[in-house]
Amino acid sequence: MKCIVCGRETGDLSECPRCGFEVLEVLGEMTPELEKVHESYADRYRALYLGDIRLGVTVYEWKLGGEDEQPEKTGESAAWFEPWKDLPAGQISWIPEAFRAAKTVDSVELTIHIKKPGKREALRPMRFSTAGRGEEWQLGVRKELNGDVTFALGTAGRYQKSETINLFDFLREAEAE
Repeated sequence: MKCIVCGRETGDLSECPRCGFEVLEVLGEMTPELEKVHESYADRYRALYLGDIRLGVTVYEWKLGGEDEQPEKTGESAAWFEPWKDLPAGQISWIPEAFRAAKTVDSVELTIHIKKPGKREALRPMRFSTAGRGEEWQLGVRKELNGDVTFALGTAGRYQKSETINLFDFLREAEAE
């Protein structure tokens, strides 16, 4: 049986091992009305556990150094996406800030932030190829209703996707630490 919240196989368990949602079983036939009731339970559960999560990326500020013209880091902050509950599902949402492309590197490692109130903020490195990305980049995120997120680096017309992260898995790991 698949969990209606996150899509993970639950087997014979009474609770999903990924998101903790109680497995709902139906005696008899699943009607469209009953399916709507189950989906509303799943929507409320997702909103409760994922609604206040924020996703972002570390942004570094650089300036060219002295005589050797080596870059020098002058600052660090985070750029944030809209809260999870406000991100549209199934499409890429882009951080409004654009970043200048590093022309001398083949790949770049970005530090992704996953933040939930009451939990420690998690930092997760992600490597992206920079080949053919143009002069400016943006970072985007694609939200799926099952808790999966995929990041994108580039522009709306040309980007590279990251590995997929499931936020329910992330929350379970954070609780175990």
